[in-house]
Amino acid sequence: MRYEDVTALIEEATATQEVAVGIRAYSDGRTLPVALGVGRAGDSFRLAIFSSDPVVADQLVARAAGEADVYLIPTVSPRVTSSWAQQPHDIIGIGRQVGPVGLGWVGTGGIVVRSAEDAKVLLHVTNEHVTGERAPRGRVMHQGGRSYGVVWRTGGLSFTVSNRYDVGTVAIDRTRRVNATYEHGIDDNLRGIRRMTPDDVGRRFTNTGQTRGTMFGSCVAVDVRDLAVGYNGGVARFVDQAAFLGENGKPFSVGGHSGSTIVCVDDRHAVALLFAGGRDATGRDLTFAAADLPGAITAGGGIPELLA
Repeated sequence: MRYEDVTALIEEATATQEVAVGIRAYSDGRTLPVALGVGRAGDSFRLAIFSSDPVVADQLVARAAGEADVYLIPTVSPRVTSSWAQQPHDIIGIGRQVGPVGLGWVGTGGIVVRSAEDAKVLLHVTNEHVTGERAPRGRVMHQGGRSYGVVWRTGGLSFTVSNRYDVGTVAIDRTRRVNATYEHGIDDNLRGIRRMTPDDVGRRFTNTGQTRGTMFGSCVAVDVRDLAVGYNGGVARFVDQAAFLGENGKPFSVGGHSGSTIVCVDDRHAVALLFAGGRDATGRDLTFAAADLPGAITAGGGIPELLA
């Protein structure tokens, strides 16, 4: 199918009763009725189906005349962890494991950008659920058990309307040294920041979370909508997401990688903000990320440009 054909099919399918009822049935974060996106096989685009309901999935495969990829995934959850796997670092940069002081979980700080409000402030981009849902400005954040900054802004995660980003930013202490552009997976400096496009489906990507270090995989879908993610505060739905699978049967992310910056290996651009994942019925581990990294950075109060 053409890209336009798949997006039209998604619009039609999400308006049908069986899908709409399935989406409304998701109330406790334990099951994912259906989320739809755009996948690809060679030069042809396909419908990507993420669902816990095989009956609904089969209906959608038939609607797509078999041009579909199915991921039977019961649960999608944020990728934080309670365990600490990284020592303190003198230099703050992409892939440092971070968390709020005294609250018992950690995630990852990704790309570093300049604040749009105060040019002297450098922001570490992560997830809102890493800083704490609706965390107040000034909450102390630590890296390796040592304070390194305070919460600057969160994106306002909603449990009533659809979200595009789960984003939070940390104002880095001005006494700390920063390496804003080096990324471990490409073993080089970033060339830029951009959002993902349909052409990214099938391309190779990397992220560094330091729970498991640097991980590689490929994008299997973009334009994922109605993705329901179970948080402590309730179920949040997301649009404009991307989905990834790891290489060689390995995951693309694990607990603690929430907040990682996803980088395209080919063009060395930072493209997405990792925040959630789950395992499907065949054991494949899926990772989900906001596909519009510039928009996520802006929502977090940053300027979506590389630091000089």
